[in-house]
Amino acid sequence: MSESLLFARQTIDETEFFFKLLTEYFSNLDADEFTNNLIAKVPQIKIGNPLADIFGDLIASGGEVDFTSSLPAIGIECQDDAPYKEYLGRNESVIVITQDFIDYLKNFKLSERIKYGEIISDNQLEKLQNTFNDYQSKNLPYKAICWDSLLSQKIQISVWADNPRITEIVYKMVRLILNRAKTLLSKQKILNVNWTAQGGVYNYDTGRNLYGSEFDITFINFIRTIEAPLQLVEPITNINVYLNQKFNDNNLSPEFNQSLNFYYIGEENGNEQ
Repeated sequence: MSESLLFARQTIDETEFFFKLLTEYFSNLDADEFTNNLIAKVPQIKIGNPLADIFGDLIASGGEVDFTSSLPAIGIECQDDAPYKEYLGRNESVIVITQDFIDYLKNFKLSERIKYGEIISDNQLEKLQNTFNDYQSKNLPYKAICWDSLLSQKIQISVWADNPRITEIVYKMVRLILNRAKTLLSKQKILNVNWTAQGGVYNYDTGRNLYGSEFDITFINFIRTIEAPLQLVEPITNINVYLNQKFNDNNLSPEFNQSLNFYYIGEENGNEQ
């Protein structure tokens, strides 16, 4: 079976978008000034639930945690990620891999690619470059298959503090930022942006009263999935022809799906090549 490279490009990386948004806007809200330094200028903002770190610190320290250094904190988590209705993979097309596109991928270090959720090694990028060079040497376009899909996603933003007044203030600030986020997401062609909030969330597991509030943000994200061959193949002109050519095997075993030699890329939003 031929070797191929499978990767995805989505309009926004959901957790990274909200992390940057909250960090940037809190830096302009002067929370430290109007709360008399009860809240830092930019509170701790984490990808994940802040309580998970606190519980980890409790276990590691034998029950002693400096809550003043851990709270208040804001956490960002992706909770739901599913195909939107019937749109998954219904829009198939053929695209051309360019040198500009490969250079774009090379701009990110391995650690940065991991941060965006999926992985492509430097070795795999080298294979992609070598295959591109092979096509160039024969004056052939390097074609790949593209599937456009919509993802229905839900992000949860949680606010935690050991003082209910601080939780209330941070809650109102996050609410203000989310009202702004709806406009920003719409400009990036993110669809159906909505959010709901729940206050009065409590946690007593640390042996201390912790006060929380939670925001659920739902939206529809665009994702483009691309599969590129890693060797010279007949020029791809039709999705069905390509798939028949690639998976022409009359002796498929139950382990077939596990044996597919796919590589995965995760990358930051950028211009389509």
